[in-house]
Amino acid sequence: MDLFIRPDGLTLIAHFTLPWVQTWGDSRKDSPYKAWVRETAALPSDFGARYNWFAFSIRAVVARSRVRFTGQIPDVENIPKLIVDAFTGVLFPDDDIRYVRGVQVEAVISPDEENLTEVWIYGMPAGGVEAGSEPPGHQRQ
Repeated sequence: MDLFIRPDGLTLIAHFTLPWVQTWGDSRKDSPYKAWVRETAALPSDFGARYNWFAFSIRAVVARSRVRFTGQIPDVENIPKLIVDAFTGVLFPDDDIRYVRGVQVEAVISPDEENLTEVWIYGMPAGGVEAGSEPPGHQRQ
């Protein structure tokens, strides 16, 4: 992913593709979508204990035809919400900054009808930077 710079020490723990772009906001559809995201990632249930914290990188490709209709154009900042939320209680107990240190999202309009969301999940291995401390490479101002 061109925009994402991976801090030293992070390990890629999952990379998967979802066949559409979903944003949050419809509580009737949120729970099944989050379950499907977890299933697609195929991470073992105890996997989160191996890491102190996580970072997500998300690339959405939105079909050109979807952008023609105002009600179908996703807001880029809403794309990662359900994906990160899907792993609460699985990889981490809460998605606050103790456990999720970065969420980077990039969206592009497809020149054709391609519509997908690609997800990378990185983890700081236990024994790396402790939960509650600064990520590697971070300098306080």
